Amino acid sequence: MIKPNFLMKGIPLALLGAFASSQTLADESFSVVGSWSSLPLYKQYEQPFWTDILPSDSKGEFEVVMTTHDQMGIGTGDVFRMLGDGVFDVAMTSGDYAVADAPALEGLDVPLLARLSKASKKTDRSRSPYGR
Repeated sequence: MIKPNFLMKGIPLALLGAFASSQTLADESFSVVGSWSSLPLYKQYEQPFWTDILPSDSKGEFEVVMTTHDQMGIGTGDVFRMLGDGVFDVAMTSGDYAVADAPALEGLDVPLLARLSKASKKTDRSRSPYGR
């Protein structure tokens, strides 16, 4: 499980790295779509980061207009297509919802399912380069 402290420090670093190439960081405005407004992920991490922490820590250099999937009335599978079309600047969703656009994400849940003793051992052996 990812610790909240890591999220609060890792997200700003990723954001700065993404925009470091030839863009100034001053006076940036972002259109952000978070996950569902009822989820703890949104309430505890996404919304506080984008609407409080980033604007405050940047001393007002970043302005964020934030909404969620359900507030926009869009399907969760559409979020990355719309992001690619430039409808908004940043989008967040659960990997399960993005499977329609990225079939490789279908396997994300497999490690969570294989917690039974025999299944877990088989899964661990399959990851080992020596099959032990």
